[in-house]
Amino acid sequence: MTLALQIARSLVIVVGISVATEARAEIRVESAWVRETPGKMTMTAGYARIVNDGSQTDELMGVTAAEAGSAEVHQTVRDGGMMKMEPVEKLKIAAHGEIKIEPGDYHLM
Repeated sequence: MTLALQIARSLVIVVGISVATEARAEIRVESAWVRETPGKMTMTAGYARIVNDGSQTDELMGVTAAEAGSAEVHQTVRDGGMMKMEPVEKLKIAAHGEIKIEPGDYHLM
């Protein structure tokens, strides 16, 4: 099993658990995947679709990935003419809404 597949599997499990809520979470994590790392490189990015089937807004407070050692949510933003990544403390997921964690926007590092 590749490191990317191991990380993707651990993200599927823990992203939903990291969502903070007072009521029972009605969160689904779908289509989680991680970029393959070339050679001995260990830093990669992960992506997924997080769906809130509940009737209340929820928040993704953070992520963990056992196989990665550490994981953070980042967002790609344009600053002047340059693109950069900034850490994100939490993501709101609207009631009956979704967040796409995808290349060029929010992503897991």
